[in-house]
Amino acid sequence: MMELKKASNHPYMFPNAEEKILKGSERRDDQLKGLIASSGKMMLLDRLLVKLKKDNHRVLIFSQMVKMLDILGDYLQLRGYQFQRLDGTVAAGPRRQAIDHFNAEESNDFCFLLSTRAGGLGINLMTADTVAMARAHRIGQKKPVSIYRLVSKETVEEEILERARNKLMLEFITIQRGVTDKEKKELREKAAKAGKIDDPKSSEDISRILKKRGQKMFEQSGNQKKLEELDIDSVLENAEEHKTEVPEGMVADGGEDFLKSFEYTDVKIDLEWDDIIPKDQLEGIKAEEEKTSP
Repeated sequence: MMELKKASNHPYMFPNAEEKILKGSERRDDQLKGLIASSGKMMLLDRLLVKLKKDNHRVLIFSQMVKMLDILGDYLQLRGYQFQRLDGTVAAGPRRQAIDHFNAEESNDFCFLLSTRAGGLGINLMTADTVAMARAHRIGQKKPVSIYRLVSKETVEEEILERARNKLMLEFITIQRGVTDKEKKELREKAAKAGKIDDPKSSEDISRILKKRGQKMFEQSGNQKKLEELDIDSVLENAEEHKTEVPEGMVADGGEDFLKSFEYTDVKIDLEWDDIIPKDQLEGIKAEEEKTSP
């Protein structure tokens, strides 16, 4: 599961990926281009940071993975953005210094990289935005805080987020209905069996998710070009706004429609990966495997 989460963020999370992409080049421009163009998230983040820097904003960037903070740190250095960093390895003294430096009146720091330990699913992960805001204010921010959460579409990352939302809503419904502990346990087991909550653990569950989302992912085309031509102002203007409140109608029907989605259906995806991956990409993968095989 961790490997799939890495793949949802950046290929440099994997050994030797950077060397393979850069092909031995040590040119600063090639390093920056490789860092950005090899990840959809980085392409979007780069456009966003350029805009925020231009508008004199200051940014906190949170990641659950320390390795991703390393990658972000390399990116910020290549871009020439000054930044501070705070994760679990930073001692109390340097931690205080980093915060004070960021908050100093004449500070040139543009970004602050921070690790956040969401710990899987449910309330911890779903309140990450709130945690981010709380930390922002603890670091000294007094202005309103805008939060942008980057999630890779049709990946296990999106699946986990959807399950986390379902878990929160299930908690709300059980409280609203005043159900017994036994009923609550039954509802939770039903939802887990339907694959609606909890981190996928079994190989069958993970395989089902990969094939289901993989089909949709390979059906798309021209995504790289779309990202290269991306207009960040248009993206922000049309971005979804999520408010922490109960959906309209949820109180009225007691969550009946929501609970119906927990009805278990064993959907088996019988397709093989050879049927899901486009032929040209499949041939490229096989050719690469033949090159690396002893």
